[in-house]
Amino acid sequence: MLTVGQQTWPLVVGQGIAPTAQTAAPFVAHQLQHAGNGQLALIVAERLPTHVRDHLEQAGWSYVDATGAVHLQAPGLLVHIERSAGARKGTVPPPKGLGVVAVRIVQHLLDEPDKEWAVTGLAAAADASAGQAHNLLARLDAEGFLRQRRHGRSVLSRLTNPTAALDWLTQVPAAGKLHERLKAYGYASNPDELVTRLAHDAHQHNVEWAVTGAAAVSLWGTQQLVTALPVVMIRIHPELRLPEAADRLGLEPVDSGHNLLLVRDVGQLATQPPIPRNGPVAMAPKVRVYLDMLTESRGTDAADLFRETVLGY
Repeated sequence: MLTVGQQTWPLVVGQGIAPTAQTAAPFVAHQLQHAGNGQLALIVAERLPTHVRDHLEQAGWSYVDATGAVHLQAPGLLVHIERSAGARKGTVPPPKGLGVVAVRIVQHLLDEPDKEWAVTGLAAAADASAGQAHNLLARLDAEGFLRQRRHGRSVLSRLTNPTAALDWLTQVPAAGKLHERLKAYGYASNPDELVTRLAHDAHQHNVEWAVTGAAAVSLWGTQQLVTALPVVMIRIHPELRLPEAADRLGLEPVDSGHNLLLVRDVGQLATQPPIPRNGPVAMAPKVRVYLDMLTESRGTDAADLFRETVLGY
């Protein structure tokens, strides 16, 4: 029940719902089909992206999520609270016991959230063993993130809630850890020119790399999300030492005043082939771009916008 002053409304609660923008209103309507006149539909979820909240508001549904977003709508009542900046990740407990290979596998699942995967296909796509892929799928199934069905002799798995799965992944220590790093400076009049020059030098001198973090946002056609870019983050294949990579790319290692951050790509979270490209520029996968943005100074706001605009969950 929701009571305000002398008014009381029965609540019909839909729990743990995180629909996509395309299915928000129909999905909620189906879940709450028993809500009658005088009853309020209240959605309770771990995290509701902005586009989903917009759909719910347009459909007249109330909601609350663990990031602090609240929208209560009833005759003569409107309470709307935007989520707080310090609570965007919700309350997902930190998962333990996952390494970089598992993170790489989850990235593949999240890059194609609607795809059904057999263990062997997922292992091949993520360059992992069948055992590693099987163990990761079993872990995700135990967390409640998978829907599985039999197809002949195979079991096909698909994410049921990419939003919750990505929230969960952000809490995995191996997903956000930047291992060996090197600050460097490369002369260029602007970041686009710098990235273009790096692409040329990387091709000439056999450097496997990928732009990530805020620097990669414009490569996904969303340049307006980042207004200032003082440092370009690039991931370097883990078999190449960072000082050697800097030398091949014509960069000067520095202690301060850097405009580049070279990161050793342990687990090949961005440099596992095939690497997405925008012209000659190698790009990190979208999920990796988002996770690396969270590590950057003042990157959380832009990361949230990138997630909602490009990832969509």
